[in-house]
Amino acid sequence: MEKDPFLIIALGHEYRRDDGFGAHVLRNLLKEAEVSCEAVFHAGDVSDLLERWNHRRVIVIDASESQGAPGRLHILKPLLASCLVPEGTVSSHGLGLAKTIELGKVLGKSPRELIVLTVEGQDFGSGPGLSSEVRGAVDEALSQLKKLVIGMETVHA
Repeated sequence: MEKDPFLIIALGHEYRRDDGFGAHVLRNLLKEAEVSCEAVFHAGDVSDLLERWNHRRVIVIDASESQGAPGRLHILKPLLASCLVPEGTVSSHGLGLAKTIELGKVLGKSPRELIVLTVEGQDFGSGPGLSSEVRGAVDEALSQLKKLVIGMETVHA
């Protein structure tokens, strides 16, 4: 039986400080491990991803506004958008991940499986580099991502 291909999407812009968290973590993974997936670095409107993730197994790595603990990691298995981004939260990704998930449901273009690895960000201003709080979460995020990848690389019936 062939392995079911999956997709890892790093959301965020590397020149918007903590918004570059996803790209930073995915680059580290690709340097350290050989993974059998498609890796995408995406800094634009996440609604562009609807076709790409349609009916696939997907891991998304992103940074979100802090809800009180910058650097805190969350692993979400949403197909319930409200657990991703509280109402009123501004996204740097245009439509935003939560709304894109909802739109995918309505259009029949949802991922088959979706896991979101997110960090609570501190600084989304202009410039490269992560805040110290988010930089401190990178090793744990990489460790968690490796576990998620191992889970995705198993054969699903």
